Amino acid sequence: MDKEIQKKIINCSRCGLCMEVCPVYGVKMTETSALRGKFLQLKGIIEGDLKYDKKIAYNIDLCLGCGKCQKACPSGLNALEIFSAVRNEYQSLFERIFYGSPAFKLKMLALRFLSKFHSSKAKLKLPENSAHFMGCTTCAIQGGKSEFSCCGLPFYIKGRFDLYEKYKKRNLKLFQKYDKIIFDCATCYDTVLGYEGVDK
Repeated sequence: MDKEIQKKIINCSRCGLCMEVCPVYGVKMTETSALRGKFLQLKGIIEGDLKYDKKIAYNIDLCLGCGKCQKACPSGLNALEIFSAVRNEYQSLFERIFYGSPAFKLKMLALRFLSKFHSSKAKLKLPENSAHFMGCTTCAIQGGKSEFSCCGLPFYIKGRFDLYEKYKKRNLKLFQKYDKIIFDCATCYDTVLGYEGVDK
């Protein structure tokens, strides 16, 4: 595991402030569903007392990536960043294929098929020299097309940093063509704001 990620995991003081804001812990009410419980398991891996297995992977996958814990954390630990790095480290060959670009496109195709009877063809009226950033789910559900096919977050979450970087570079290049980009997805907007080099 990357030394910087290890340091961040060990920096968790296990104060429990994350538990108050975590929506998953609010439902499951188990220590392993809380951020500090997940970090404690990862600390066990770092120290050699535990091995990464399906149970630990399941607990990490419970994280919604909402970011509420980061705001509550005195150390400002970013769970999404840490869990993505852990997934990248321990990903099996099957997972690399399943979370790859062709598989993602197939999932979006299935979503488009399932939602074709509920699709809305309403077009957004755009100001001059502006573009509509339709996220992957919006494109699939509405059956629309956009230059911007994905913000890259689905790949980042699953530890596919190579594909995240590919989408990020493509989007940054496209942004240069326009004065304004209009988003219909708050998640895409938040992800793009996190790109290095993006003009906010």
